[in-house]
Amino acid sequence: MKNNWSKNFANKYIKKYKKLGFSKDLALRVYTTHLLGRNKELVLHGGGNTSVKTTIKDIDGKKYSVLCVKGSGWDMADIEPEGLPAVKLEPLLGLKKKKYLSDEDMVNFQKKNLINIKSPNPSVETFLHAFLPFKFVDHTHADAIVNVTNRPGALKFCNKIFGDKVGIVPYVMPGFMLAKKVYEIYSKNPKLNCLILMNHGIFTFADSAKEAYDLMIKYVSQAERAVRKLKSKKIKQIKKFSTKFNAHEIAPIIRGLLSENKDQKFVVNYRLNKHLKYFINGKNVRTYSSKGTATPDHVIRVKPFPLVITPKKNSSIEEFKITAKKAFENYRKKYIHYFNVNKKKAKGKKVMLDTSPRVVLVQNVGMFSVGKDLGAAKIAGDLTETNAKVITSVEETSNYRFISERDLFDIEYWSLEQAKIKKKKKLLEGNVVVITGSTGTIGFETYKMFKSYGAEVILLD
Repeated sequence: MKNNWSKNFANKYIKKYKKLGFSKDLALRVYTTHLLGRNKELVLHGGGNTSVKTTIKDIDGKKYSVLCVKGSGWDMADIEPEGLPAVKLEPLLGLKKKKYLSDEDMVNFQKKNLINIKSPNPSVETFLHAFLPFKFVDHTHADAIVNVTNRPGALKFCNKIFGDKVGIVPYVMPGFMLAKKVYEIYSKNPKLNCLILMNHGIFTFADSAKEAYDLMIKYVSQAERAVRKLKSKKIKQIKKFSTKFNAHEIAPIIRGLLSENKDQKFVVNYRLNKHLKYFINGKNVRTYSSKGTATPDHVIRVKPFPLVITPKKNSSIEEFKITAKKAFENYRKKYIHYFNVNKKKAKGKKVMLDTSPRVVLVQNVGMFSVGKDLGAAKIAGDLTETNAKVITSVEETSNYRFISERDLFDIEYWSLEQAKIKKKKKLLEGNVVVITGSTGTIGFETYKMFKSYGAEVILLD
């Protein structure tokens, strides 16, 4: 993986943010967060987080040691200092020896210790960042890292790849208990500068922004090289067959089948490339695509498994309708079963989310990703491309193995994860509007009105 650090750009960030009243620490934190967030092989769409420990003067004139950590709702690719809420560090460190902290208490405690109460909620991994005694902490869900952790024998493989300065952390759900586990492992070996979280991602840490970033690139590159050295075999593909329809002809059918009721509407985004084609047309795609995602938090956007549809050879559009309807019925039954089995083991009462798939894979046609709007549909598509890339790579060299279905369920139904995507529904969300004569003043104002109500708008003239 290429190291994109630039001393010139780092200095530009320092000068830019100094004029805006921000410290060198925050300027460099924003710079390397951008470097990480703009690399799609490291993080996607709000994934990952970073932090810096620094000092801030509050309105009472006192200086406080604080942890500036990525806040909820911000993306590492375009984060600003305001997206790194400052949390008083001393109270966080005071809970190192606490045995347990509920999610509700954790969130309240973090909020209570914000310097600015109007700041976004600090990351669910705030305590983990606080407990690592380094100025800069970086966390990503690097493709290469989950590639080496999501397979049988992953612990042995990781120990072989990385040196004695890398600690291996077994899978623990994000939050306070993960922070405790990380601190326990680090305390046993203070020489560590990196932690590999099984089935999750990677943390690197140092007392300079550059060193923490360099370590991230170093260890991800080691994982990439290790995977390339593995003996691989191609995934067996289905035989090619022709159909009497195109993707744009079946997209409305899929969109129609997605809605469980008249008030529920979705937007569909189609894509196909050689990597997706290879993944979708695998003989065993129903098996390996249902083993989980690349990293746990993808599940809130793509659900635990996609819907796979295999059209009949030379089938017509009418025949596809019948095949697709049956496939959707079976998918909903499968999701309901998944929910009913896992809710019994979960803490607290769970209310089932909608049973519509967020990814529909049509063999020999392509992928249809689904969302409440076009943005959400595209995000689901991006995450599925990453999942497909990681899963096929592992399947070529081993067998894909992820966290248990119950663990994945816990993430999907975790209130702190659902909070990332739950927003007040707009009046026309999920609707597609076509406006003719749109280059005129009235047409363009009409476009703005429909867009403000959440519609996807097509402009024609």
